[in-house]
Amino acid sequence: MEKTELMEYLKKEAGLMDNLIKEFLPWLLIYYKVDDLFIEDKVAAVKIVREKLKKDKLFDQENTMLIASEFHDSKKKFLRLLDRFDEGDFSENKEMLLFKAVSILESAVNDKLHEELQLQFGMTHARINKILTRLKVEEKLDWFLQILCGETFLQQKGWAKIRPIITLRNSFIHPKPTDADKYKKQSDLISKESLLEFMEACTECYSFLNDTRSSEVEEFNEKINRLTALV
Repeated sequence: MEKTELMEYLKKEAGLMDNLIKEFLPWLLIYYKVDDLFIEDKVAAVKIVREKLKKDKLFDQENTMLIASEFHDSKKKFLRLLDRFDEGDFSENKEMLLFKAVSILESAVNDKLHEELQLQFGMTHARINKILTRLKVEEKLDWFLQILCGETFLQQKGWAKIRPIITLRNSFIHPKPTDADKYKKQSDLISKESLLEFMEACTECYSFLNDTRSSEVEEFNEKINRLTALV
């Protein structure tokens, strides 16, 4: 799309621009440390942000704060996808759906822990990713979460639904020599019902992660909400 076409489109979609401003401006104000100034003088703060953006390659910065995708949106898309498959189609695609379901949980957990590590310790994205890729989901939700937020999810009911599905997914990632009967038994464990139960347990896990946020993350979110109300 050419620049002139884009500008015409944005003029027509005024609501889209309003949403983009509300979504990104509060984050930019905090990133450039002019959030307090914005409360006193909105124009002055926005001018500073504008000048900074002219100079910075923002998304090349190692400490740029991530804007994570929402777990609930991913969950809704997955449930719609799952609902589209009849019994025959599901049987042909069950492994793909299993991998998709677990990846939604992994992304949600990683996003939350990434946020904690960045806001608590100011780590770069590269360092955070290096840490998170070395840990299993169980470790992330157990001792690692306990270090960051003082809680472990493994004592919650949802973990009993999550763990078998992750183990099942891993059996397909790291297959061992096995006979056809054993493979069929593993495949038969994947059902619409088990995936639906898994997604509900993931929702419980996501809520738990939100409820056990550190004071640093709470403070950041409060700032975002306060600034969003002023935009």
